[in-house]
Amino acid sequence: MESRNAFIPIGAFAARTRLSLKALRLYDKLDLLKPIHTDPDSGYRYYSPEQEKEAKLIFLMRRMEMPLVEIRNVLQATDSEASDMLQEYQRDFQCRFERNRRLLGDLLALLRNEELQMNFEVRTERVPAQTIASIEKRVRIGELEDHIHQSIGKLQSSLGDRIAGSFFGIYHGEVSEENDGPMEVAVPIRGDGPVDGATVRHLEATDAAVVEVPPDQCHFPAILGAYEAACQWLRDNGKSASEPPREIWNCDGGEMWMTVVSPYRRSDEGAES
Repeated sequence: MESRNAFIPIGAFAARTRLSLKALRLYDKLDLLKPIHTDPDSGYRYYSPEQEKEAKLIFLMRRMEMPLVEIRNVLQATDSEASDMLQEYQRDFQCRFERNRRLLGDLLALLRNEELQMNFEVRTERVPAQTIASIEKRVRIGELEDHIHQSIGKLQSSLGDRIAGSFFGIYHGEVSEENDGPMEVAVPIRGDGPVDGATVRHLEATDAAVVEVPPDQCHFPAILGAYEAACQWLRDNGKSASEPPREIWNCDGGEMWMTVVSPYRRSDEGAES
């Protein structure tokens, strides 16, 4: 053990690292940052100069609003792993910030008694039958983007030239901070042979309420207006949904937009013969 002369009392250590006495006591209890020595009689805590870097890292990560469990993972990782973790946290933080910024605009509009912009046109369309390959998973909103990108990558790798249309998502349940779907990433395919790592199934032909979503409305929560427009059309026209809606991800010349497709039952479907 180092000479006690090299120990830094908790008060001085707090001043050097900008961590409060309360925080240092908490991190001791959580085994996140243990003192190098605790006086058995007084309970006074001492730290070593080598612990300053770790303490400053904790201070900065807390300023970034990083949860303690993630801070622990960063501290236990190699430098390379820690760098990757921090960059991933930054990406997630930026996504949350942008989502909250958009939500704030909607909240302020509601407080001003303004109608949220939902100028979506609804058309009807007969969607042909198709065979799809898909990957389904339970995810919450923070995991959704990764699930979509990873699933598209896996399907592209497994299918090659069997891909016969645009990728799309099917939300079998609500995806939010509290609810985990599930959510299915799918693509039309040629043939009905098995696909490695995916489920192959057949979608019957169906009538559907269809809403085109321009690029500037494809983000959350604006896109919810497209779903609501389709649902409102079904209600207004006495139709009932036959399947969960599909969110088609279109790309043409580098520009991306979405199409919301809400299948519904025809008036003669389900009738007894």
